[in-house]
This record gives sequence, structure tokens and C-alpha cells, in this order.
Amino acid sequence: MKTNHQHTLVCEKLSTLQIEIVEKLAYFAVFKHPNTASELQNSTHHYYAIQHINEALEVLCESRLCFQHKNYYSALPSIKSDLKRRKQGEQNAKLFFKKLPFYARLISHFPYVRGVAVSGSLSKGVIHKGGDIDYFIITTDKRLWLARVLLVAFKKLFLFNSHRYFCVNYFISEKHLEIPDRNIFTATEVSTLLPVYGLKEFAKFKKANNWIGQYYGHFKIKNRIVDFSPGKKPVKRCIEFLLNNPIGNLLDILFMYITVWRWGVKFKHFSRSKYDLTLRSTRNVSKHHPQDFQTVVLNKFQKQKTKMLKRINL
Repeated sequence: MKTNHQHTLVCEKLSTLQIEIVEKLAYFAVFKHPNTASELQNSTHHYYAIQHINEALEVLCESRLCFQHKNYYSALPSIKSDLKRRKQGEQNAKLFFKKLPFYARLISHFPYVRGVAVSGSLSKGVIHKGGDIDYFIITTDKRLWLARVLLVAFKKLFLFNSHRYFCVNYFISEKHLEIPDRNIFTATEVSTLLPVYGLKEFAKFKKANNWIGQYYGHFKIKNRIVDFSPGKKPVKRCIEFLLNNPIGNLLDILFMYITVWRWGVKFKHFSRSKYDLTLRSTRNVSKHHPQDFQTVVLNKFQKQKTKMLKRINL
């Protein structure tokens, strides 16, 4: 039986923990993605024993701040249908994971590609209707745009511009590994990356982005999720040998300016701030997210979080 002192300590822990759980439930509610207690345990900033997670969830459920179905929890009362949707997404993801080794190996053979990871919904283990495989790619310094142009050209010419298994929309160079947008959206995306090639590069990436600990105290870059032998890559080595000179440097700059000019024309209606956020383009970064999904998610998250916190005395 707990003493009064022990009971007070537990309540204090749960008070802090409840806020963390509410925040994460509010975030995943944007995606209608119910979570298990262990998943929530791994997503908190501080470490809590699973017993404390379960106690906090019990209190939140009793207060109708979250809802339970089987061993899943959500901020939404539609948890039953949302869980069904999640399970269907997990079934869909199995096909994409089967396809992944071929495309991961293919991307690894392109010149100046040093690291490849799966991002987006597949990195969370689900794919919904119309989804695709998003790749986060680390390149050699001062050759990012060469790598990008070759990959995009391949997709357009040989995959008929299909994004289904080959969506390459975020590149960073090995000399610029820190992600500048520090918020729960980018923290979630970075912490759930699934490396498929270049584990050493992603170990450096983790070190450069230790700020993720502000949102996910258990931040870990997962081990490679597909097993393939990248081989010696003779064609890749040959192309890099031929372009490791001033001509290659000029081509990289030229491809960057051409791409930035094309995007400037296509997205001329974007404000400067929106362009810089969604189409960030420097020698070290190429980000192509014109739908501005980050802002959409963050706005919905803040509304859901505010709605939940108004119902408790904080």
C-alpha cells in the first residue's frame, strides 16, 4: 500500500507525464494514427516506466482526454475506425517493404550518394492509398545537385516520373547534416528515419541533430532495415572519378541555378518565407516540399493540443 508521500510523488510524475502524452497524442491525431502504450513510452522526452505510462493513460481516458480500443490509444473518439485504417496501412506497407531493397540498392549506385533513408509514412510502418516511398538522401559535399539531377532524370526517363517507389525530395550534403527547422514535425521525421544505406553517415547525422532530444528523449537512428550488398559500384566510381574536378564543380552549380530558376517560375506565387521553407535550395540542401505539409501538420497539431489542454486545469 502506498504512503501519502509515495502517492504525491506518483501524482507529480503523472502530471508531467500527462502533458507529454497529451502532446504526442495530439500530434498523432493529425494523422489519425492510434498508438500503443509502449510506442508512447518511446516518444516521450523523459524516460518513464511502462507502469507510469499506463497509469497516466488510465487517468487521461477517465477524463475523456484520450480514448482506448484494445491496446491502442488516441486523442480522437474515432479510434476504432482509425485503428482499422492503421492496420490496413500496415498491410499495404508490406508490399512497399518488399520492393524497397531493389530501389534502395539502385539509389545507392548513383554517383555521390553516400546515405539513403526511408522517410514519410513508410518510416512509421504504414502506407495509405496513394502513398509512396520517400527517400532522404545524403550526398558528397559540393556534388548534391549532380546526384539529384541524375536521380530525377532516371525517374523521369525510366520510371515515367512515377513517385510510387522512387520519391526523392530531400537531399543534404555530408558537410551540412543539421536540420534547421526545429519543431515536433521535423523531430518526428528525423527520429523515425529508416536508413537503408550509409549507416556511418547516419551516425554522424544523429550526432548533428541531437536537438531532437528536446522532443524525443530516446532519439535513435534505427539499424538498416533492408539487407543488401552494395557491391563495388564500378560505374559509380568511374563517373565520380571523371567529375571530381572543376568541371564537376561547375556542373553542380549550374544544375542548382537551373533548378532554382525553374522552381522560381513555377512557384512564383509563393512568398519568400514559404519558398525558403518548402523549396530550400543551397549547395548543401535541396528540399522539394511545395505542398508545405509541415505547416499544415503543425497548425492542426496546435489546434488539437489546445483543444485537449483546455479540458484540464493546466
